[in-house]
Amino acid sequence: MCIKEKFCVEEDVCYLKYPTDAIAVTMKRQFMKAPKIIALYRPPSTSESVFLTTLEQQLSYSQNLESYILGDYNSNIESTNTQIVHFKTLKKQYGFEKLINHKTRITSASATTIDLILANNRDKVVKSGVLPCSASDHELIFRIRKHKTKRIKNNSEQKIVTCRPVSSTKAVDKTKEILKSAPWWALDN
Repeated sequence: MCIKEKFCVEEDVCYLKYPTDAIAVTMKRQFMKAPKIIALYRPPSTSESVFLTTLEQQLSYSQNLESYILGDYNSNIESTNTQIVHFKTLKKQYGFEKLINHKTRITSASATTIDLILANNRDKVVKSGVLPCSASDHELIFRIRKHKTKRIKNNSEQKIVTCRPVSSTKAVDKTKEILKSAPWWALDN
């Protein structure tokens, strides 16, 4: 999960429990309502019915809060099995919409949509989609949220920002060192 540094992130209530891996956070920023983000992973060994029971609790809790539930659901949303039909009914019942409409797991044998982002506030989403990822057979999913900034009422509230070339900072040099020494060989597996 990538979150801009201007936000304060706090762990929040998460009803998705074992055997589903999940974390819920609230992003806080001055002058902005705090959206809730729930990142999840449903292992293939977890039954869809068990997963849907805990997902329903999370949807119920989150329905009146700006919320995004994202991750690897490990169920092809394009399927017509009874569990997927139940999933679609639940998301509609609690006011959530699916933001990802492309294949997210692509192999030589199949292409499925198993990585999803659900949102109950589509009007606040500027863009969402899928990006190719060569390090995995899953594509990357993303969403970009609108946010309003405080308007400056008078000149005394203006902030002057001074810029300098990034290449001259010690932080960039340190980052380059870290990237050079990273165990990139691990990605070959």
